[in-house]
Parts: sequence; structure tokens; C-alpha cells
Amino acid sequence: MTVGSLLDKAQQPTTQDIQKTLGAAWPLWEQITRFLTEAYPEIPPELSYGGKKYGWNLWYRKSGKSLLSLYPQEGYVVAQIVLGNA
Repeated sequence: MTVGSLLDKAQQPTTQDIQKTLGAAWPLWEQITRFLTEAYPEIPPELSYGGKKYGWNLWYRKSGKSLLSLYPQEGYVVAQIVLGNA
């Protein structure tokens, strides 16, 4: 099973590619990313390729540590939240 839908490493997705993949879930993606940008302006997102099972994701990290990854899937969003030891 794959986590993301955008699996071609050679083709970094555009905003339009992500919007097309998400379909009806696009407003949710926008809401989540807007919230993160406003709440954590010091943590810019970056598009990252997570491998052939995960594909492209929007990755939020601070000081080199992963905090959150958003994976666009056909019609929905997969959010991976990294919880620290504390």
C-alpha cells in the first residue's frame, strides 16, 4: 500500500497537480496549510520525495527534525504527525 499518490520522483508536483489529485479535499489542504503558515511562520514547508511507497509530500521540520508531513492522496489528505519523546 502506498501513502501518497504522487509517486514519480522525476516529476516534482505543482500546486495544480496537488489540487487535481486531492479533488474535493483541496479546501481541507488549503485550510491545514494556511493554519500552519499562520501559527508557525518560522517553519516553512518544503516539497519532499519520501520514496516509492510515500511519494511527494509537504514536509514541515524544525532544526532538522520532522514535525509533520502532508501526503496528497486521491480525494483525501494523509497527515503524519511526529510526536517527540517528551
